[in-house]
Amino acid sequence: MDLARACLERCAREHASCTTRSGSLDPLPTRLIDCTHPDCPRLTSTIGQHGKYLTLSYVWGESQPHSLVKANISAYMAGITASDLPQTVRDAIHLTHALGIEFLWIDTLCIIQDSGEDRLREVALMHDIYRNACLTIVAANASKASAGFLRDR
Repeated sequence: MDLARACLERCAREHASCTTRSGSLDPLPTRLIDCTHPDCPRLTSTIGQHGKYLTLSYVWGESQPHSLVKANISAYMAGITASDLPQTVRDAIHLTHALGIEFLWIDTLCIIQDSGEDRLREVALMHDIYRNACLTIVAANASKASAGFLRDR
């Protein structure tokens, strides 16, 4: 984690295109996961706000029983029991917190999965969501969401 944090700080400090992005002027996606308390992350609405966030790119590989749907928006805004989430999502929340970043965007938890309108709007914004992230976590070694990507090597 120390190496990852140092690389991220160095990138923001030394790379011209990253230096301009480190000012947190980019608009935040509609919804993000607040990782301030990694054992109880929560969904938050960020409409009109600017700041830093990470994104997660991963393979679902199986059904996602803990997806954002209309019926659980209020509950997820109050808090999500981290142990209920697939390991890849928990790993991403842990990494986001460890890097000192407050917010994380995860498609299954930030797009209302049973709303065609929300899915159309948010999917159309995904190119900006990934482009404006200060870092994208690519969980390439996880074949499914329950596998996780943080492992001893």
